[in-house]
Amino acid sequence: MGAYDLFSNNAQTSVAASKTAVAAGTEETWTVGSSAGFPIASDAATPPTQFRIVDVADTSEVILVTNVSGSTWTVIRGAEDTTPVTHTGGFTVTHIVTAGWLNRVETRIPYFNVKGYGAVGDGSTDDRDAIQDVIDMANSAGGGVVFLPPSDYKINGTLTVPSGVTVRGAGQLSSIVGPSSGSDFLSLVTLAGNDASLESLRIVGGAAHTNTVCVQLGGLEEGSSVFERMRLSRVRIERGSHYAVEAFGYDVFKDFAMVDCEITDSPTGVFFAATPSGGSQGLVFSRNTFRNLQNATPLGDGYVRALHLQGSDSDTTFQRVIISENVFDELDDTIIPIQINGANEVTITANVLGAGSSKGISVGQCKRVTITGNSIYSQHSYAVELAGGNTFSITGNVVDACDMFVKSTNAALPTTDVTISGNTVTNNGFGYATGNAICVNNGAARWHIASNLFRDSKSGGVDGVIQVGTGSSDPGTDVAIVGNTYHASAATADVNFVTNFCGSRIRIANNTVVIARNVSSSLNNFAAIYFGAASVLTHVRVDDNHLQMAGTLTATELRGIDDGGASSYSSTGWSVRRNTITGFNRGISFLNNTSATFTLQGNDTGVGNTSADQINGATRLSGNI
Repeated sequence: MGAYDLFSNNAQTSVAASKTAVAAGTEETWTVGSSAGFPIASDAATPPTQFRIVDVADTSEVILVTNVSGSTWTVIRGAEDTTPVTHTGGFTVTHIVTAGWLNRVETRIPYFNVKGYGAVGDGSTDDRDAIQDVIDMANSAGGGVVFLPPSDYKINGTLTVPSGVTVRGAGQLSSIVGPSSGSDFLSLVTLAGNDASLESLRIVGGAAHTNTVCVQLGGLEEGSSVFERMRLSRVRIERGSHYAVEAFGYDVFKDFAMVDCEITDSPTGVFFAATPSGGSQGLVFSRNTFRNLQNATPLGDGYVRALHLQGSDSDTTFQRVIISENVFDELDDTIIPIQINGANEVTITANVLGAGSSKGISVGQCKRVTITGNSIYSQHSYAVELAGGNTFSITGNVVDACDMFVKSTNAALPTTDVTISGNTVTNNGFGYATGNAICVNNGAARWHIASNLFRDSKSGGVDGVIQVGTGSSDPGTDVAIVGNTYHASAATADVNFVTNFCGSRIRIANNTVVIARNVSSSLNNFAAIYFGAASVLTHVRVDDNHLQMAGTLTATELRGIDDGGASSYSSTGWSVRRNTITGFNRGISFLNNTSATFTLQGNDTGVGNTSADQINGATRLSGNI
């Protein structure tokens, strides 16, 4: 796209220095008396902006202004095939509109007002045919804007928007309203071509119709078609009885955007069915609001979704997906705000996932997924569910009062190569079922959990804020838990920070745990770092952690690091080094592991603990206090 041509008014200013008759196209720097009243031209803008001037004493030369910086202008002499002339010092220039300017004005796109072609807009007359005729007229003209002035336009059939046509209203004052009864499938508006779009409209599904899709993308026939650059912008969709927006699974969508829209009072929000592998790409969902969705038509698992991209078990169904700055609020408790299956290169950023819904973000069989800067609170299950795939980055999110933060849930498709860092997680498990903040299980591997802040987690039982494995069949492998902080201050918070049940090559290092509250006898047999009874754990390193019980301690078996008291383990290669543990009943308790080998070196458990360490088994000790 070329530069935008600007016009503000008939502003004038003077140029002190004289100008010679140079060659056409010569660029010069001018100093003018004042830039007041002129547009702000900039060759650094995207796209650049510019305007035209002439000398009021000799208008034969058109001069193009490409940059304005205070009273300094950059100009190009002899624009629009005119010939530069001499200008006497102190000459006056004025802002002009030329034929060339007019030829670049974007409003040259054909523009059709439906009320000029028979649409009534009284809320009761069926305006479907009249509006469709105007849409077809715009299509015949090679594309254009079909404008719906403020009114309620009742339609009893489908409006089909072909290539190059934009249906635009006057914001929420322009409404397309569906029929009030009927049971057959009905799409109110179907986008059916490249560059087809809806802007500044309200679409109402109809109160009693049982199978309405408010906006259908693509066709319903078998056989794939490719649709490019479809747009929904500033569209409010309400009372859809089936889907608010549906993209049918036979088609491929490229460079689709849904921006600044609102979906409300519907059972399901946006649904993209599985499209041919590697097909749909460049999908953007930004600054939309999903509110008051209710579970009227759940899928087979009992959930419905606000924003759902359902690919196959391949991670190439969708490519390059951006979900940013959306708000999900007041959802039914069986609705999942965001679910994506089968995608590559996904960014989920700066969204707000509010109270009332089920799983916050569910991602399955995807790769190269970034989940960052989101605010997630009061989810009844997981804030983030990872149901298979690899290469996840979960950073900088704020999570409060969710049952769990992150969990790997698909044993058949393990989740690998996960980084969870810089998140703030508070009050997980409160008000819902007890659970972990992070659970690394179901064959998960290569998880790096670093520099997170956890506060007042309710884990329940021996579950930890971070849990590795839940049994011998679902271990976590190559897990690093490094540099995190856990601060427990609420009266109902349990003690465990990390619980290990099953896994290998686990590193727990440089973490800080501060339990700043009273601990009663009802919490006996808990530990800051806990290795569960009958665990299968190999090659575990617990290094350089600071574990502190800062409150009043009345429990009798509360430990800093505990092996769970099992009589035997199938465990080898444990190393516990340079940890500082204060305020517990016992700093380290490796009680009954007669068949295991531990290396304990340089630990400080000599101050503030009420009882001595318990160390049994084949153990190498050196430098402990």
